[in-house]
Amino acid sequence: MKDVLQEKTVTFDTNGGSSVPSQKLYAGQRVIRPSNPNKTNSVFLGWYKDNTTFLQLYDFSYVPYRDMTLYAKWDNSDTETPTPPEPPVDPITPTADNFTISGLGPFTYDGSPKAVTVTVKSDIAGMGTVTVKYGNSTTAPINAGTYIVTFDVDKGTNYTLASSLNAGTLTILRATPTADDFTISNLTQTADNITDVIITPKTGKSNGNITINYHVGNTLTTTLPTTGGNYPVTFDVAEGTNYTLASGLNAGMLIISNPTFNSANAFAEWLSKQSDNNNTTPYTVELEISDTADFAAINIALRSGTNKNKYIILDLSKSTILTIPNYAFQNCHNLTSVTIPNIKDFAFHA
Repeated sequence: MKDVLQEKTVTFDTNGGSSVPSQKLYAGQRVIRPSNPNKTNSVFLGWYKDNTTFLQLYDFSYVPYRDMTLYAKWDNSDTETPTPPEPPVDPITPTADNFTISGLGPFTYDGSPKAVTVTVKSDIAGMGTVTVKYGNSTTAPINAGTYIVTFDVDKGTNYTLASSLNAGTLTILRATPTADDFTISNLTQTADNITDVIITPKTGKSNGNITINYHVGNTLTTTLPTTGGNYPVTFDVAEGTNYTLASGLNAGMLIISNPTFNSANAFAEWLSKQSDNNNTTPYTVELEISDTADFAAINIALRSGTNKNKYIILDLSKSTILTIPNYAFQNCHNLTSVTIPNIKDFAFHA
């Protein structure tokens, strides 16, 4: 205990260099590094505990407990004054401000991963490897949402390790569906076999429910038209995974053509295969005939027992006949209307 409390003297032997005063130390005091001595045609290399061999470089962070002498080591082969050894540097703890962070968005969902980039600033050296995390995952997110982004830093040469440094919030917005996101089919049909227009999403596009709208005159309806004509078609898409809702997307034009026949026999065969209907939803049929003799077969087909509940609108406007016999439509109660050719000298005859 006496050695610890009593005064100690540290003497500096410069080995032929300029004089360096000794230091008086008390309990717990360290040696203060003196200014480097000078020596002609020599370079000072540091203070050592041993003379001549110079194997024990003195550590000035050490607290001496007794008198001691430190010896100057010289390099006589060089006249330049070297930089004295630097004391060891304590590692630094990384902070988020040591890094440049990019890629937080906001982005719009497009099916590709959105990776945040964290890079060490250019004026910093000795930083460890960086690992970016999205919540508890290291996988860059794809789906729409907000993600808390943090990063860990491994131990480097000048920096300690660090965990869960805040990089910010990554935002991926939901996309808005467009008509090009969907495959649209069944736009061309015939009035005798009408089915709904088919709209299906392409791979990776919105899975929201689809409502198809048919524009019939000035009316917007979800009911499929049943008569020949051209009908604009639009559709609405409800909210889906990664997608917002969308309304009034253009699907194109539904074209429904009426069945057309150029002989009575072909018409009769077709009619036999149709289902019963009523006078509010009749079939519209175009007949292009050139022989009045065909009317006998037309009359028989319409009055047939299996066809009597199949209502028909008959369009003869493209036929080349000039007369229609009076018996042509006799007792055809299921014939709703007839359009005749627009010919100046057209007539009915007995």
